[in-house]
Amino acid sequence: MSSIWVNTSPLTADGLPALAWARNGVVPSAPGTRELAEYINFLLGYRLRVLASGSWTNADSPDFGAAGDNTTVRARSHVSPNATTVMIRMVLMRTETEGYTVPKGWWTITNKDTAAILYDDGTSGTDRSFIFDDRTGAPDTAVPDDYREVTRIYTGLTGGADYTFELHQYDGIRIQSFTIYENVRATLSTVDDTVIDSPKFTEGSPIYNRDVLDLLAALDVAWRQMGTNHLAWSINNTTAETMTGTMETNILDGTYTTNGWTSTSKGFYAQAKYHDSEDTRAASLYRVPVVLWAYASATVAGTGKVKFRTGTGSGDYIASIDAIAGAGWYTVTGYLNGSNASDKIDITGTGSDPSTLVSIYAAGCYERSS
Repeated sequence: MSSIWVNTSPLTADGLPALAWARNGVVPSAPGTRELAEYINFLLGYRLRVLASGSWTNADSPDFGAAGDNTTVRARSHVSPNATTVMIRMVLMRTETEGYTVPKGWWTITNKDTAAILYDDGTSGTDRSFIFDDRTGAPDTAVPDDYREVTRIYTGLTGGADYTFELHQYDGIRIQSFTIYENVRATLSTVDDTVIDSPKFTEGSPIYNRDVLDLLAALDVAWRQMGTNHLAWSINNTTAETMTGTMETNILDGTYTTNGWTSTSKGFYAQAKYHDSEDTRAASLYRVPVVLWAYASATVAGTGKVKFRTGTGSGDYIASIDAIAGAGWYTVTGYLNGSNASDKIDITGTGSDPSTLVSIYAAGCYERSS
């Protein structure tokens, strides 16, 4: 085993000099190949990806008006191939004086591939809870001096795996914003990580087909597991967004005309990029694979559907989660348009009968090709 230090300098505007690597069938030089390998390692080890983020105004900051353990903020994504550590940065605001004991917060982090709970307020893993016991009678009037920044680092994640992140807000602790992002790696292990053994490329050394395949394999893993997170939406209170009946309704704003989608209804924009070196002229035909997810509340009655809609027509949607039937996480795969145009996506709900209640706490979308 060897460790590869992630310390390459950024590429220049000129890129790799052709004569320093390969040109017109000339055998590629080892130093040029090593430079290319180290650029790929730098991407795999040092790139920071934001997995989810959110913010609220003072008035909209998640507020419960009751003591106890409440969970609102939820996000789901996969981590990069070498991401074993994430950092969560939060801005907290002062808590009301009404009837709370100890305002406290913590994150539950679960590996959805194995169902293993990695962190949960010290129940499993290391306790990373936080307390902000600073009271105010009027939290809506809080100013920056009333805020506190809190950062927590969570280690021991599995690279390339899917994870869920859930924020518990106990006894009225108030959150202003949060960002979940991957932490940098100083070194990569040739045994445990996705990495190219760049030191083997030395002056005068041969370069075999398997060496070139190593470069391609590492780039392929990066493409599959380091895609953009387009949306991580959570409610701002304890009451989930709901709709009742068989008429398809926009869960975010209650719009029900044209299947819950209009040019002005509440939704989000996703601008997917896809590149194929063999034919860049067909970019408008490319589709970027994504995972779409939703978290339903326990108030769901019957069986409902949640669609990620892109237009007014009956078939104008990316994908549909067709088995919403109770509290929990639901996922489905689909494709975004890979052209340079951005897609407006609305989240809609439909019940299987007039009495069906579809109730959603959170929803999102992230790219992944495997």
